[in-house]
Amino acid sequence: MYATLLSIPLWTPGVGEIVVIAVVVLVLFGTKKIPQLGKGLGEGIRNFKHGLKDGENADKANDKASRKELAEDSASGDKTPPTDTTP
Repeated sequence: MYATLLSIPLWTPGVGEIVVIAVVVLVLFGTKKIPQLGKGLGEGIRNFKHGLKDGENADKANDKASRKELAEDSASGDKTPPTDTTP
């Protein structure tokens, strides 16, 4: 019963509602502010995507460095585990 209630959309905007929303946005912000808002939104999305790519690249670089350290440790022949110095 609950699954059928949740799958029914409560409200989908039609053409009339979209026009009313557009008019309200024009009245609130004016015609000069809307391009600035769009530009700011686009820059924000672009910066967010750029940040995601930078994070992925940093993760890949950290993974490569960790693998390199592991390879160097295993190649050196030192089989003693690291000591825990935390109190």
